[in-house]
Amino acid sequence: MIALAGFVAWGCSSVGSDPADTTPPMVVSRSVQNGETDVGLIERFDIQFSEPMDPATIVFPNIYVAGRGPVGYVEYDPASRTASFIPDTLYSASAAQLLVISGEVADDSGNALGVPDTTEFETGPFDCGHLADYFEPNESIAQATPIELDRTYRTLATCGIDEDFYSFALTETALVAARTTFSHADSAPWQMRYQEGETGPSATLVAAAVTGETVSFQYIFPPGAYNLRVSSEDDEEMILYDLLLETGVPPPSPRGAVSRAVAVRPWPADAR
Repeated sequence: MIALAGFVAWGCSSVGSDPADTTPPMVVSRSVQNGETDVGLIERFDIQFSEPMDPATIVFPNIYVAGRGPVGYVEYDPASRTASFIPDTLYSASAAQLLVISGEVADDSGNALGVPDTTEFETGPFDCGHLADYFEPNESIAQATPIELDRTYRTLATCGIDEDFYSFALTETALVAARTTFSHADSAPWQMRYQEGETGPSATLVAAAVTGETVSFQYIFPPGAYNLRVSSEDDEEMILYDLLLETGVPPPSPRGAVSRAVAVRPWPADAR
C-alpha cells in the first residue's frame, strides 16, 4: 500500500485597502450667488467644498477676483471645508466682477478642481450702505463681535460716524495691544476705547488715521470680559483697517499689583 502524505494548504488573505480617491472636489455652496447684484464693495466670499481640501492650494492667486488689480486675503476653515476670500481694498463701484476659483485648487488627496469655477456679480454704488464689512452689524456693545486674540482680521471698515464693537475675554492677567493698520485713510480722526464689561471703567486713545500706518493701543488687563470700540470721528470719511489684538506678558508692578496704566504710541501732531 502506498501511503499518500496529506498536505494542508493554508490560504493567505490580504487586508483590502480603500481605493484611492480620484474624484475631483466640487463647490457646493457660495455666500454670493452667480449673477447676484448690489453686492457690497468689501464683500467677503465664502465658498464651501464637497470634501476636505489641501490648505496649501487654498491661497491667492488660486482664488481671486479677476481684473480688480490688488490682491486679496484667502483663509481656509478645515472644519467646514470653507474657503474665504477677503479683498484688501474696495471692489469697483457699480461694476461687473468675476470671482475665480482656479483649477489648481485641490482636495487633500491631490485631486485638482481641474476646470475653474467662476461667480459673476455686480457691485452697488459707493455709499456707506455698501461699505459694511463682514462683521456688521456691530454698532453697539450688545452687538459686539467676539474675536480671537492674536489673530489678524482683514479689511474692516468704518464709514461716516460709525462705531465697531468687539469683545474678548481673558483668563489671566495680560498686556493686550490693539493694533490697527490702515489700508485707506486720510488723516481722519480715529478713536479706540477699551471698556470692562458693559458699564465698567474705560480708556480711550484718539489719533489720526493715516494710510499705511499702524496705531497701537496697549493696556494691562486682569482676568475678565472686555470690549473694544473703534470708530471714525469724521462724518464724511471712509476708513479701511486691519485689526489685531495681540497679547503679551505685562511688566511686573513695583508692588506686585496689577497696573492699569496706558502705554500708547505718541500721538501725531494733528491728532484731534
